Amino acid sequence: MRGGFKENEMSNKALHKRLTVNSFSNMFRYFVYMGVTFFITPFIIRNIGDSHYGLWLVVISVIGYAGLLEMGIQSAVIKLVAEFKASGDDEKVNRTVVTASVFFLMVGACVTAFSWLVLPHFLDYFVKDPAWIKLGSELVMVLSIDMLIVFQGYVFTGMIYGLQLYFVKNIIDIAASAMYAALVYLFLTGGGGIYALAVIKTCLDALAVVVFYILCRKSHEGFRFSLKYAGVATFRSIMTLGGKIFTSATMARIANNADPLIISYFLSTFWASIFSIPKRLLDYMREITWTITTGFMPAFSDLHGRNDVEGIRSIYINYTRYILIATLPMLVMVFVYGETFIGLWIGPEYAEKGAPVLYLLGAAFAVEAIQPLLWKLFIGTGDLNSLVKTFSITALLYIALSSLFASRYGIGGLAASALVVTVINQVFYLRHSCRYLGVTVPGFLKECHLMPFAAAAAFGGAAWYLGVLFPVDSYLGIMAQALCAAPVYVLTAYFFTLKSHEKIFLQAKARGLLSFS
Repeated sequence: MRGGFKENEMSNKALHKRLTVNSFSNMFRYFVYMGVTFFITPFIIRNIGDSHYGLWLVVISVIGYAGLLEMGIQSAVIKLVAEFKASGDDEKVNRTVVTASVFFLMVGACVTAFSWLVLPHFLDYFVKDPAWIKLGSELVMVLSIDMLIVFQGYVFTGMIYGLQLYFVKNIIDIAASAMYAALVYLFLTGGGGIYALAVIKTCLDALAVVVFYILCRKSHEGFRFSLKYAGVATFRSIMTLGGKIFTSATMARIANNADPLIISYFLSTFWASIFSIPKRLLDYMREITWTITTGFMPAFSDLHGRNDVEGIRSIYINYTRYILIATLPMLVMVFVYGETFIGLWIGPEYAEKGAPVLYLLGAAFAVEAIQPLLWKLFIGTGDLNSLVKTFSITALLYIALSSLFASRYGIGGLAASALVVTVINQVFYLRHSCRYLGVTVPGFLKECHLMPFAAAAAFGGAAWYLGVLFPVDSYLGIMAQALCAAPVYVLTAYFFTLKSHEKIFLQAKARGLLSFS
């Protein structure tokens, strides 16, 4: 028994170390991606124009609906590859990967055929300018081929994650981001236009699939890709695992891809372009949170398997507070400096017309951020039924409200719809998670949220006051003011959001760093 305890302890330490490395590499990859997007987005808009950029968003959204056919299979591949590799069953690894690849090959072929033969006839519903319908149809044809490639990428990326090769995958993604930026710059300055964006994306996705396949072969000696491994029984096991995740992911994709389509239908592609910038800014925040919380799902799964309810409760409550302490200052900066930032980044027109969207979507994200570990907890424990039903219903509600409000109130109506639906979701989620954890909703909010939000409000007040005294008109000015206001947040967070033992731990770490230096 003692030996087993030591073995588990050593295994947990190795797992924590791997999760730490993965999390840091995930964050580094994300910030590289965000930096590339930051510089390349205004460059693209200036070179192809506002309306063409809006057309690009519409076409990407239309093609993006093909992603619904992913059906949660990538998540199932990740889980099954990790499980079968651990048990040394190479044949089941091969069956899982090959079966998923063959399925996606058939799905991709159907998507390509539909996009070439049927979809162009429906573009006039979303593209109001008749001169651009032909252009949109040609883009759809190119990007449908890209989806055929992307589907295969789901499979081999899933295997890479199942083999726990996050670090290597992140290096490849960073290289791909750099290549994308360089190619976009070269082709757009050479007059390539919007066609260049489609061709570059397709070629880079194809190259990535080749690299991922080679990486899978090199990293797992028993991996063999042969059609003899494809089977109906394996497909059923994959679909059983992916079904629930697929439902929630499907509704998320439908709601997310609906925005530019609804705006283009009721307004124009120009307004789709305006809406996309503040939405992209808030999506950065969301992606940062997702990146930070990547390693928590398997931790909850492990604790659930050992029936460690107290461990689940402790991690969920404490790390919810820690994550809020880390991310709330970024949300505050969106509220205080977001409009100015968009004006510097894209242009004054985008800042002025997109400001209502920025603040409404920011409020929606603040509500959503109340439980950053929600989905990680319930995917890890397998208790997804209630969440999936609620999310599916409210996603449809969002599309209905967005269509109604967009026709009456413009792009601000869509943002208001997002806020309303997020509040409805969070009311249910709070009750559901607190019931599962065995805590009261008021107690949970007091423990995790009261002081972090108070510290964020103090930081926001200090930053806003500095902005009134010294209006900023540059990136450097924004950074300087944020740094000047930061001590208010650091001190408030340290003294009022951390518990005594957490302060002692940080003091010991600080002394260790100082003595090392």
